[in-house]
Amino acid sequence: MESLRIDGLRKSFGGLNILGGISLTVDAGEYVAVIGPNGAGKTTLLNVIIGELSADSGRIYLFGKDITAMPTYHRIHAGLGRSFQITRLFYDLSLLDNIALALHASRPSRHAIFRRAKSYMGVVEEAEALLRAVGLWEKKDWLAASVSYGEQRKVEISLALALKPKVLLLDEPTVGLAPGESADFVAMVKALAADTAVLFTDHDMDVVFSLATRVAVLYFGELVAEGSPEEIQRNEKVREIYLGAKKNVRLRA
Repeated sequence: MESLRIDGLRKSFGGLNILGGISLTVDAGEYVAVIGPNGAGKTTLLNVIIGELSADSGRIYLFGKDITAMPTYHRIHAGLGRSFQITRLFYDLSLLDNIALALHASRPSRHAIFRRAKSYMGVVEEAEALLRAVGLWEKKDWLAASVSYGEQRKVEISLALALKPKVLLLDEPTVGLAPGESADFVAMVKALAADTAVLFTDHDMDVVFSLATRVAVLYFGELVAEGSPEEIQRNEKVREIYLGAKKNVRLRA
């Protein structure tokens, strides 16, 4: 079943074409990687889908509903989640409070200003489960500013997962993670609900080819190739354009 569809998305800044009419679909349970060199338009694409940027033209559909003009917060409550290339945390709050706030924001109780702390125990329990999943429960009381960048990335991903999105957008999620941490991230994403659709970017080809069921390649805002990881690895145009590679150079898997 189709979860996300973009039709002919275009975006330019000051006459510079960033997205040149991108069309792409992501089905429920699919993991689609968008790769390409710096400046290819990957982050801009995610920003347009989530609503941080408006498209110059084209349409965005979430579960068949046109969300092109929908505000970002409505898209999030409709089932769209996002992590960012640069971490966006409340650095003066604890890791537990960061996760608990994200969980609370997704619930009707967010409109209740004055409630006893004990009434939010379910939120705390869910926050504990998320922090344990990324190995950070022992640091639950640490301020976000005091943990390593790699650990901040884990919290960022946990924030995206806290809202239980049906379509998850991940922008360079393994930046700052050690190889072992990247492997843990891949395992965590693979453990998502079977009907969760994931659209992600990453420069780590090991992550891309171990997680993606389909790969789309952007080059100067154009979709130049799309296919299975095996097809993309064999694609000469991808090797020449994306890697600037010689014929005997292979993408890592």
